[in-house]
Amino acid sequence: LHALGQAVSLGAIHDSSERYPPPKCHPETRVKVRKLIMNWIRNPNPTSSIFWLYGSAGVGKTAILQSIAEQCYAEGYFGGSFFF
Repeated sequence: LHALGQAVSLGAIHDSSERYPPPKCHPETRVKVRKLIMNWIRNPNPTSSIFWLYGSAGVGKTAILQSIAEQCYAEGYFGGSFFF
């Protein structure tokens, strides 16, 4: 465990102090895409096991997924994340 602990990228964790303040969506923005992602997460039988969010640099992918990670953590759906 010690060797593994030294290889961890602490700045990539969803609530890392190294990323403070993390990018987040304003509560009233990107509502459709956040709802789409949360519906996929909550679906017990999704049609795909991977949800691929893509877009040009600067369009808000990290902010969307940071908001999703925080919501999942609060609701008990959180499995893990890696932000880079």
